[in-house]
Amino acid sequence: MKWRTAGTVFESRFKAMRERTEAMRENRQMARDAGRNLETLSVTLFNPAEDEGELARYRDMGVARVVPMLPRKSATRCCRSSTAGPS
Repeated sequence: MKWRTAGTVFESRFKAMRERTEAMRENRQMARDAGRNLETLSVTLFNPAEDEGELARYRDMGVARVVPMLPRKSATRCCRSSTAGPS
């Protein structure tokens, strides 16, 4: 496993924010070029960071909703199979 320092975590989040900001800018321009009304478009962000400040920045950029992704657990850890015998 590769350990990440606080600096690399910050750089990674900053890079992701910068990339998303640029993607939002590009998407808005494409919508304008297509004659779309930007007020009628809704933006959803999947798997955002769990930081209130970062979520506020996304809101300020025009993101209407976020969809968090939960860590996946294996089937054997989260539920029992209906064919499994008594424990």
